[in-house]
Amino acid sequence: MKQPAGIDILKDGVHACLKEQSDDGRVKIKRSRSFSNDYEGFKGVLD
Repeated sequence: MKQPAGIDILKDGVHACLKEQSDDGRVKIKRSRSFSNDYEGFKGVLD
């Protein structure tokens, strides 16, 4: 099983996603979150 993660950093925000890929190739999104691209948003990434 693989657990790929992705993060997109944009001017106005940050988007993060954690997926789970089974051995047969099926992909399931385990969690995704969006944060503002400022100090408060960065603090949220650490939570």
